[in-house]
Amino acid sequence: MEKKPWNYLAKIQWKNENAGETLTGKTVVPALLEMGDAGYTLSYSEKAEGGEAATRLSYAEPGVLTVERQAQMVTRLQVEKGRRSLSEHRLPFGSFTLGITGTELISDISENGGHLIFSYDTDEQGEKVGSVAFDIRLKRR
Repeated sequence: MEKKPWNYLAKIQWKNENAGETLTGKTVVPALLEMGDAGYTLSYSEKAEGGEAATRLSYAEPGVLTVERQAQMVTRLQVEKGRRSLSEHRLPFGSFTLGITGTELISDISENGGHLIFSYDTDEQGEKVGSVAFDIRLKRR
């Protein structure tokens, strides 16, 4: 399969609250948007601690976002507002599981670009340990 060029710019802002500490960040990266019959897949890479991080966001059914991130830690999770699911996080020295409860999911992404907002709470055995929020604005290059 021929690799498609990065056809969009993604302006990404994020916030991670965990153990009383809040981390925030923002970046602008080239992104690849692939539209499908039932939704879309958005892929991008960015610099992360320890090297590159590749992220793939799949919105294949209304109200459900699958997040896959490969860096030093490999993560796969599903965000669906009001629903709790389990996600596995793999590190070089082992893995652990967190509960993920979607708190917000709004998407108006189309071939013209658009906006994706999603957030979720994390928990260990049902006890909330943090929250994560992303705001991604997609613009055609």
